[in-house]
Formats: sequence, C-alpha cells, structure tokens
Amino acid sequence: MATRWNRYFERQQEDPAMKYLVERELATLRLGTAIARMRGKRNLTQTELAARAGMSASKISAIESSPKNIELATLIRIATALEYQFRPAFVPAKTNRPAYAATARPRHGRTKKPSNARSMSASALRLRMKPVASSRQ
Repeated sequence: MATRWNRYFERQQEDPAMKYLVERELATLRLGTAIARMRGKRNLTQTELAARAGMSASKISAIESSPKNIELATLIRIATALEYQFRPAFVPAKTNRPAYAATARPRHGRTKKPSNARSMSASALRLRMKPVASSRQ
C-alpha cells in the first residue's frame, strides 16, 4: 500500500538533482554500515575498535552513523585496527545523474552548474576494505 510519504518520495525522485542528492547520501551511509559490519565480524565493541585505532569511541560511533568528511588516514587506521587492508577504488557510477552537480536551489528555481560539469558523483567512489592475513595468534 502506497502511503502519502511514498508517493511524495517517488515524485521527488523524478527530479534528477534530488535523486542525485539522495543517492550521494546513501553512498555515504554505506561506508558507515560497512565499518559497523566489519566490526561486528570481529566481535568488537566501538570502544574496543576505538582503542585499537587510537581514537575515541564517540568518533567511531559518529563515523558508523553518519560518516562525513572522513580523512583517508582515519579510514586507514580503522581498517588496520580491523585487520583489513584499505584500498580506495574508482568504479563507474551505476546511476544516471544530471550533467551538473546538485547544489542548493536559488529562489528562482534554477540550479547553478559548476565549472567542472562532468565531476564524478560520490557514489562512483567505492571504498573497499579486504581482510589481510593475520600474523597475530
């Protein structure tokens, strides 16, 4: 049964700029859930992972729940603490997005195009972490 919210969301997804923003946000959230999943496989709490990575448990929590502006060095520290190897990889985006980056809309309803109109979407950058052979016993 389609609710009013579902119908509203479907109408919003017809706008390429809005669809791009939603997909970019979902790509960001996938990173946090991937870290939480890997932590769960190692049976570690956020506090234990934080101690291994040399950071606070609140930072691990923030990264897992809403990863924003994470430095590569931080991702490498987390991957190492989880006994994974961090490998960033550029892969083609699966979705069609507008030829312009979505920005806040001015009052007249137009979206400004950036100077680099062919910039890569956030979902095109997939961060892969692979387990490394553990020498610890």
